[in-house]
Amino acid sequence: MEQPESTRLLLVEDDEMFAEEFSAYFAAHGFAMGVSKSIGEALSALAAHDTDLVILDQFLRDGESLSRIHDIQQPFPVAS
Repeated sequence: MEQPESTRLLLVEDDEMFAEEFSAYFAAHGFAMGVSKSIGEALSALAAHDTDLVILDQFLRDGESLSRIHDIQQPFPVAS
């Protein structure tokens, strides 16, 4: 029997230890995980993979993510 496709999460987090633990936890619960360390990496990952949910660290090395969220929303609009 074929397994249904996993929900894909993208974690945008520059703290490597936190990102590893978070990813391991959700992967163990059946989620497909992607991790990006910056908004730039996140945009590349979103272009390469269908993603169901993006989880952003508020403060990243390449800027405050809340001020850059429009960079993600423009090419990948939020479902209503």
